[in-house]
Amino acid sequence: MEWLRDSSPLEKCASGFAGAESDNVRRDIRHWRSQWHTRFMSLRVFQRAARLSRMLAENLCQKTRKVIGVIIVLTAILVWASLVVAASPTFKVTLSKETTTEPVTGRLYVFLSERQRGEPMRGPNWFRPEPFFGLDVQDVSPGESIDVDDSADGFPEVLSKLPPGKYRAQAILDHDFYHQDHAKGVGNFFSDVVEFQIDPEESAVMELELTNVIEETPFPETERVKQIVRKSKLLSAFHHREVLDYAGVVLPESYQDEPRKRYPVVYIITGFGGSHYAAERYARHYGGAGRSTDEPEDEQAGHLGVEFIYVVLDGDCKWGHHVYADSATNGPRGAALVEELIPYVDATFRTIPSATARFVTGHSSGGWSSLWLQVTYPGVFGGVWSTTPDPVDFRDYQ
Repeated sequence: MEWLRDSSPLEKCASGFAGAESDNVRRDIRHWRSQWHTRFMSLRVFQRAARLSRMLAENLCQKTRKVIGVIIVLTAILVWASLVVAASPTFKVTLSKETTTEPVTGRLYVFLSERQRGEPMRGPNWFRPEPFFGLDVQDVSPGESIDVDDSADGFPEVLSKLPPGKYRAQAILDHDFYHQDHAKGVGNFFSDVVEFQIDPEESAVMELELTNVIEETPFPETERVKQIVRKSKLLSAFHHREVLDYAGVVLPESYQDEPRKRYPVVYIITGFGGSHYAAERYARHYGGAGRSTDEPEDEQAGHLGVEFIYVVLDGDCKWGHHVYADSATNGPRGAALVEELIPYVDATFRTIPSATARFVTGHSSGGWSSLWLQVTYPGVFGGVWSTTPDPVDFRDYQ
């Protein structure tokens, strides 16, 4: 192609022609050379464009191969993950048609234990907790099944990380309003205990059926011990449902024998986990004249002989202990006590309906409650005795 770039041979050839014909030939030769040079340059551009296109195509193929490789790896990971999930244990919990005819909303738990005794649903043990799993359920119909798998909250980890071994399992559906302990919630549904084994090489589906119902424990009423169960208008309005208020009353030994006598009142608030059922224990502990039955006779003789009516309150609630404080979560607990329950006690039993004859005491969380009530309602209670209360300020936590 070099000859296209050099015009001297053509011009020398043209120089052999004379006159105008020679000039015409040279002009034609220059025109011919110009056209071929243009075509040659176009060919060069085309060659370079083709080379560039080939390079881009090679790069594109490399990137495409990389993208395809990434897709293959991600697909393998997803397939592996699906196989792992398929191999993890799952509990299928069914609400028996024999236990209820209405849909149920609450918290479903599955408790596991490697111990061979006791009901796993009584857990978790505060000092030796074992695995358990839970999830919220909405409007579960009788006969419907719920899968408890890795989507559930789990302790100490999710269900698929459960170590291989032999376990005992029990499910409970907690929909009770009053108790922080699901195993005491009246009306809660629970299953029988089922034994099973976790094998890492095999997937397992354990079926549990909620066929049992937690019944209410009868309150041990006697001549001296009475139970109060009444609807609270204040709490019912706050929670938009019927809320019952509970209390146990311990009457003095002379209450039946002296029908005209009136008595001062001590309101007792139990600690965390306690309830008004403790009234029976207080009746055994306290005899007449405000003395302990554990004291020797000669020491009992030294007391002033004042008898009290003891009202054992119930601070138990779904979130632990409502401490008889008015709150955005538990509602007007303090107001319900002062405005509803105390007037009911004064109207039902022979009390001295005066703040000077009305006292409040409590232990632990009940100790905190008693202090709060005395400070908040100083005109209702004439004195407080708080024992080992929960922290009343946060200076030790700063």
